[in-house]
Amino acid sequence: MDRDEAKRQLRGKVSGLRNICEVHREIYDAIKDLPEADRELISALVEDAFIMGKKMDAKLRSYKADWDIGVFENNKNYNEDRLNRLGIK
Repeated sequence: MDRDEAKRQLRGKVSGLRNICEVHREIYDAIKDLPEADRELISALVEDAFIMGKKMDAKLRSYKADWDIGVFENNKNYNEDRLNRLGIK
C-alpha cells in the first residue's frame, strides 16, 4: 500500500468518535506484531506525539478562554493600520 492509498483508507475511518488519542491506540495495536526493536522505537515516537498533543490541547484551551475579546470590533484607524503594514507611514 502506498501513501495515497493509506490516506484514502484512513479518510474512510474518520468520524466524530475518532480523535488523536484513538489514533495513538490504533498505532499501539498495529505495532504489536513488529520486532521488539521496531516496536520500542515506534512506541517512543507515539508517546512523544501523545505528550505534544496534550501540550497543544492545553495551549489551545488557554487561547480559547479569551480569543474573541475585541475580535469583531470596528477598526477605527483602518487606513493608518494599512499604511503601517505597508511601511508607508
